[in-house]
Amino acid sequence: MSKNKKNFDMAVVNTFFEHDYHDRGMVKWQGFYLSDHTAALKKMAKDRHSPSPIEKK
Repeated sequence: MSKNKKNFDMAVVNTFFEHDYHDRGMVKWQGFYLSDHTAALKKMAKDRHSPSPIEKK
């Protein structure tokens, strides 16, 4: 067995997920979507303002 694999108590894991862990669900997904959307808008703005190969002559 490798060093990284450790024994754990499933009761502790279950308690954590039942009482302590809060899944943000849609809020987290919307954050990822917003991040991707913002990145795409920035790329579009950069592409729009960069000179085309024809203008470089």
